[in-house]
Amino acid sequence: MNKYLRIALILIAACLIFMGFIGLFVPVLQGILFLAVGIYILTLVSDKFKAWVDRHLLRFPKFKHHYDTHTARVSSFFKGREGQK
Repeated sequence: MNKYLRIALILIAACLIFMGFIGLFVPVLQGILFLAVGIYILTLVSDKFKAWVDRHLLRFPKFKHHYDTHTARVSSFFKGREGQK
C-alpha cells in the first residue's frame, strides 16, 4: 500500500472514531456507525489492529457474524466498482 494512502486512511479512520465517540454523547450523530466504519478502515491499514479485532470477535460470536456479513458486502461492492473502471 502506498505510504500516502496509508497515512490518509489512518487520518480518516481517526476522524471517524473521534466523531464516533462524540456521537455516543450527542444524540444527533450516529456514534456506533462512525466507530464501526473507523475500525473497519483501521483493519485495512494495520495488521496488529486486525489481529486485535479478530481476537475480540472470537470472544463475541454474534458480532463476528455481523462483521463477516458486512465485510463481505463491502468487499463485493468494491469489486463491482473495479469492473466499471
